[in-house]
Amino acid sequence: MKTINVLTIDGGGIRGLMSAKILKHIEERIQEETKSDIKLAEYFDLIVGTSTGGVLSSIYCFPDENGKPKFNASDAVDLYLEYGGFIFSNGFKYKLKSLFGLTKSRYDGENLRESVKKYLGSDTKISKSVTNLMITSVDPLSNELFLFKSHKAKKDKSRDYTFYDAAIATSAAPIYLPPHKIGNQPLVDGGMSINNPSMSAYVEASKMFKNSKINVLSIGTGTKINKFDYEDIKGWGIYGWLFSIHESKGSPLVDLILNASSKGTEYITDQLYHKEFKGDYLRLDPMITDEMKFGMDDASNENLKEMVISSNNSINKHKKDIDDFIKKSMK
Repeated sequence: MKTINVLTIDGGGIRGLMSAKILKHIEERIQEETKSDIKLAEYFDLIVGTSTGGVLSSIYCFPDENGKPKFNASDAVDLYLEYGGFIFSNGFKYKLKSLFGLTKSRYDGENLRESVKKYLGSDTKISKSVTNLMITSVDPLSNELFLFKSHKAKKDKSRDYTFYDAAIATSAAPIYLPPHKIGNQPLVDGGMSINNPSMSAYVEASKMFKNSKINVLSIGTGTKINKFDYEDIKGWGIYGWLFSIHESKGSPLVDLILNASSKGTEYITDQLYHKEFKGDYLRLDPMITDEMKFGMDDASNENLKEMVISSNNSINKHKKDIDDFIKKSMK
């Protein structure tokens, strides 16, 4: 039976830094085990990402002039450390125009587009992906999923979108960023439907690679215990749930929907792997420190440092799990 390795990465805004740090360690461990300079996209047969995970997936799968991965996992970490504060910032003019996020999205998206373009350009098509790539998005008009699939793009030119469009569309989180338009098609953050894409990735892999053993490595963007308490939420109305009332809480409703969705998928995937699926499954979701602010857009230097600490703690805690998964997944 053929062995297929699948990597999935959750959404979570700036907290994607933690996913990127964990995946840097995993890439280095794979290189040590294989005694090579292999990169993530050369090891995994399918990479699936949502929102910030979609941006990371695009970076890992982006080709150089020879069809090899242009970037390593360390380059993806640099995106968050170097551009995170720039992406989640606005000029005072836009803040006034949007009434500080009341009448328009919190950010105009220009800085995100500029940063993504520096990595992915604007013309390279997903059919050129180094490995099979799937990125999630949602059509807000029809409320249906819109999936960017590199293997479909190779067969159908009408589905051959650019890496740039896929990355911007999947990360267009309502409230935070405006929808991304491709032709006449508006698209928003894939996390509105699939924030943890591990189950969707398994389904896609099972269709692509029939009668195979499918290993899934699922990377989250952090869990924070007791994020809300009753005294916080009992008096909240529309404004309280949609916008930041407390310094550390970001947009409570969006954060709650995304994280509850991820947890639900994690539970289902874990149960099915124990009872039905053939292959190995490893979920890595870093535990967020008390000092770290949970908001998807808090890219302050202090918060970035806390994310690095949190991801390093998670790596140290799960070193054996990671090593076991790599050994089992080696072909």
